[in-house]
Amino acid sequence: MAISGVFLSVLSGSKVIDPAARRAALASPEKAALRRCEVYRKSFPMTEIALPAYALRNLTVAKWARDQRLAIDLRTGQELAVAIAAGIHPARMTVHADGMTDSELRATANLEPGRLVVSSMSQIDLLATAVGRTLGVFVSVIDVNAPVLTVAGTKKCGFRFDSIELDRAVETVLAARRLNLIGLHCDVGSEENDFVSYPAAIGHMITEMTQIRRRDGVVLTRLGLGGGRAVPSGDWAIELPELACQIDESLDDACATLRYPRPLVVLSPGLAIVEHDAA
Repeated sequence: MAISGVFLSVLSGSKVIDPAARRAALASPEKAALRRCEVYRKSFPMTEIALPAYALRNLTVAKWARDQRLAIDLRTGQELAVAIAAGIHPARMTVHADGMTDSELRATANLEPGRLVVSSMSQIDLLATAVGRTLGVFVSVIDVNAPVLTVAGTKKCGFRFDSIELDRAVETVLAARRLNLIGLHCDVGSEENDFVSYPAAIGHMITEMTQIRRRDGVVLTRLGLGGGRAVPSGDWAIELPELACQIDESLDDACATLRYPRPLVVLSPGLAIVEHDAA
């Protein structure tokens, strides 16, 4: 009778080493990065994964991302060029406006990417006048305890949860003919503007989505999660299933409590998915 590695580790007290991660460590760097992406994707079957554009520099990962039709996170004009060179269709691109100049953002918007993540009123105003067709928009939300940001570009931007600024941003996007508000995005991590945990972030986001539905009659269907904690620092074989379970349970609880239809989670693991070992 087979006994799982997790159960044996409990009996012996030893650390579980994911066989897939071990094989990845022994493989070429290109194949190791691909294996990490595959393991990560399989750990979140009910979640959309958005790979960082940097991962597309690995031709093996780029082909896999195209074949799997994964979403790709873009943060600069240079990353846009990488995604285009890798053959990623614009509909699969999630563009974070923070790292782009106004001219880059206009040019990117004209490619009609699948989603844009906005975190300032100037970005919203620019996109409202720069695009020719309707674009899907996420509004970036930061922790309610984050300090007020006064100098653009010095820290992570975004609209504080439960603030007049966030209400104004949502109403401006909804009023723009060419912008379609489809969701909210936040980061979970250790930086000062991040939410401290997935349950806290998800609870706040679903609360805000419920308020938007009540006030504006719009149901948002996407919930974006990024930040440093999307990739665990320990054993992926144990920590990734735990993370997936934590996200699913937090979402189920929040949606049930507030009677909100469950949105699709878009998880952005960031560069750590290809740069760090899986175990």
